[in-house]
Amino acid sequence: MPFATIYVKGTTIGTNSNEEGDFSLKLKPGNYELVFQYVGYAKKIEKVNLTENKVLNIVLENEGVALKEIVVKAGENPANIIIRKAIKKRKYHLSQVEDYSCNTYIKGLQRLKGISKGVMKMIKMVDKSITDSTELLGVVYLSESQSEFNYKDEHTIKEVMLSSKVSGSSRAFSFNQYRYLNYNFYENLIEMKDVSNRPFISPINENAFLYYRYKLLGSFFEDGKEVNKIEVIPKRETDPVFSGIIYIQENTWRITSVNVFLTKKNKINFVDTITVKQILTPIAGDSIWLPTSSNMSFEFSIFGFRGNGYFNTVLYNYNLDPKFDKKFFSDEIAIIAKGANKKDSAYWEQNRPIPLTDEEKKDYRKKDSVAKIVEDPKYIDSIDRIGNRFKFMDIINGYSYEKRNKNLRISMPGITDAGIQYKIQPQ
Repeated sequence: MPFATIYVKGTTIGTNSNEEGDFSLKLKPGNYELVFQYVGYAKKIEKVNLTENKVLNIVLENEGVALKEIVVKAGENPANIIIRKAIKKRKYHLSQVEDYSCNTYIKGLQRLKGISKGVMKMIKMVDKSITDSTELLGVVYLSESQSEFNYKDEHTIKEVMLSSKVSGSSRAFSFNQYRYLNYNFYENLIEMKDVSNRPFISPINENAFLYYRYKLLGSFFEDGKEVNKIEVIPKRETDPVFSGIIYIQENTWRITSVNVFLTKKNKINFVDTITVKQILTPIAGDSIWLPTSSNMSFEFSIFGFRGNGYFNTVLYNYNLDPKFDKKFFSDEIAIIAKGANKKDSAYWEQNRPIPLTDEEKKDYRKKDSVAKIVEDPKYIDSIDRIGNRFKFMDIINGYSYEKRNKNLRISMPGITDAGIQYKIQPQ
């Protein structure tokens, strides 16, 4: 089951499964209760006595939702009663944690699934070596990152990227940043600036009934507590609102998980659909619940290109009393630690909480082997020697001499009315 959540009961030590449903969790020898969760399925707890490496095959069952008896006034929707109580408790749950820090692991992947005939025709005109679209399909972006995320309020954050790996480049840094994926459904409005200039309205926004209809699909018991499964339905398809399912715990009226989506009708840009799945778990006893697993997946079809992708996030090591220094936060909200992109494959094998799929392993092998060649100083020198050859038309068009291994570039723009100009520029 892809992107399921696995964690040690009573802790924030955990991981997610990958797209193929595989997971890996490194623990010291001992006795553990492992919790397995997936939105829409019943939570499963497995007791494990760990003395050596162990393989677990876990099967999750449907959550067994049943319609419950509820006393309502004539003509009143039972889902509305629950939503009103959740809205009433929204500010309480939002303000439970004033500030916190945690560690994040994010795996981001984008793949190209198809290219239109018209676009393919233009590509072949530019590059005659390409004969078929299948040569261009597959993973176009694969990256992993580990960061420390520090939060005081929605406008005061600091994210420090500790480790970064980008398929095909040992010099690049990951685009994965949790501040763009930190969707808090207790907020009235949820920002997704990468795909829309306008924020989206939370299903428990203080004015939610102006935008949403609700349907109680039933309830089930989880750890002895009743959880209500509620479908959220837009009143108007073009409003900036979500569709899908939210789960609200009875009596506390907290959100326990979310499975919602947006489409083009909601005026999102660049992508056709976005799906957000989020699981919240107890962090401090049973009083405070925060996200430990978040997945944002998308599908796109633009300019003749069709594809999909995801950002899969694991959150762990929460500190709810970080005691930030007064000078800790500044205008600098994103920092890349020195050497973040220098971690080798052995480091990632030891520290990535989500195992790679076969597709991801293949992409790393292929692109990293090419990168070793093109980043080799001898290869760069040979390319520079070819590019530095002086040709007659360079007198008119300009000439550049480049020595990338020495970070040196000398350029002569060509003959102008003012004569000949020279420019020597260290790179």
